[in-house]
Amino acid sequence: MTERSRLPHAYPFRLIAREGVSLGFAVTTSDAWSRGAGVPQWVIVEMMTQAAGLIAGSEGSVGGVLVQVARFLCPRPVMPGDRLDLTGEVVHRMGPVLRVKMTARRKGRLVARGTFTIREIER
Repeated sequence: MTERSRLPHAYPFRLIAREGVSLGFAVTTSDAWSRGAGVPQWVIVEMMTQAAGLIAGSEGSVGGVLVQVARFLCPRPVMPGDRLDLTGEVVHRMGPVLRVKMTARRKGRLVARGTFTIREIER
């Protein structure tokens, strides 16, 4: 199943640029939420949630919905023009509920991390 059908978001709320070994996100100066300043942390949380939903959906389901965000930390600001690489790992599964540890890195340096609890949506 393609990423486009597993992630129902459309521009400007679709924040995942590509799918593969790592997921990517590019913040551009034209994005409405940045307005030339730093990108708000809620945008980073949404981006990581979309990626966690895609990871949850890779096990044979359509995708997932957010249940909880825990231990979110954004130690470095994300600025317009930054390109983030996202990685995630399923650390716990209980039926259709998964806990996914997500990280976002810019040029190898950590800019955000958190644990996302996702409820799978079945086909």
